[in-house]
Amino acid sequence: KNGPQNFITHEAAKKLPAMALQSADGTQAKLAAYAGEWLVVNFWATWCAPCRKEMPQLDALAKRYQGRGVRVIALSVDRGGAEKPEKFLNELGVAHLTRLYDPSYKAARDARLIGLPTTLLVSPDGMEVGRLAGEADWDSADVHQLLDGYLGQN
Repeated sequence: KNGPQNFITHEAAKKLPAMALQSADGTQAKLAAYAGEWLVVNFWATWCAPCRKEMPQLDALAKRYQGRGVRVIALSVDRGGAEKPEKFLNELGVAHLTRLYDPSYKAARDARLIGLPTTLLVSPDGMEVGRLAGEADWDSADVHQLLDGYLGQN
């Protein structure tokens, strides 16, 4: 599969750890709630400049694939919880991203993140098929080609 530069496709899909996440209102959330969809899970924080830069591109990607079996999740690891990232995303006019929160950074550690941003591609059965550590243009032809390739398999 092609894809954005630095995207690593795993030889064998990896089981993701069960991540205890939160929604904006502080209620518990799980990635498993989105089983049956391809997930583009972007770990980010408001203090991370490249992360902030990616948000409009990720939002455009989410809009492009809306209703097509791909969900783009902005998973903030800001320590204070949802307040600051919610304010940032709202000011940016982000409308299509699914917003989740990991204020403890435990999910990020469990997923063996090295740094931010890191984006995981998760199959409809909850397996990590690949990841990209670092920034990318998430609304680019390379990304569309990658996702369309996986969607074509279903």
